[in-house]
Amino acid sequence: MDLHFFALAFLVLNRVSGTCYFPNGNVSPQDVACEASASDSFCCYHDQACLSNGVCMTGVVDGIQQYARGTCTDPNWESGACPKFCLDGKPRTLKTEGRALTFVTRC
Repeated sequence: MDLHFFALAFLVLNRVSGTCYFPNGNVSPQDVACEASASDSFCCYHDQACLSNGVCMTGVVDGIQQYARGTCTDPNWESGACPKFCLDGKPRTLKTEGRALTFVTRC
């Protein structure tokens, strides 16, 4: 799948506070829920853009726009709001930010 699929044509969503969880159930303290009116929501880091397709737009690294699979407010990841793609990705740490992100690549 080409990253152009995640073009800016998707709407950026409103954000709310809430506890967000990784697929293994661990809390992601820097994430916030993306959908204000939903009982469950996918989450992104507080400084990332939430796209309506459940992807987090993380920023530009070396001139390339980066995207990441976020976390979820459902600790069991059973909700349809949880991003169900790239679940087997290994976290990679950005040296400049020191944060573990699972980047969306061809999955």
